[in-house]
Amino acid sequence: VRLDQGRIVDAQALDAHCPVRVDVRLQDLGSLDAQTSIGWLISAWRQHRQTDDQLLHVVAQHAGGDQALIDLVEDRGLNDAERKTALFWLANSASDRAVAWFDGLLVE
Repeated sequence: VRLDQGRIVDAQALDAHCPVRVDVRLQDLGSLDAQTSIGWLISAWRQHRQTDDQLLHVVAQHAGGDQALIDLVEDRGLNDAERKTALFWLANSASDRAVAWFDGLLVE
């Protein structure tokens, strides 16, 4: 995640083995467990209400991100566009949990 004066301006999902080359100083946060990382991303998304879906794309590629997306889709406090974006990324995750969630819709 790239921040500018505390505001998220870019987010990208990378594998732990991907080399990162940038022209700015990086702050290594060390190892974070998946839930802490996902929690931070969702909190940042909720706070800034990103008009694009970069953070949700990162969440979708994150281990355990499928449950966070399910929670967003089911959150009636979000507007339709936000829930639709979460639904889009959930559909693209193709995890077992996501498939089971969609299967559950078919039998209701």
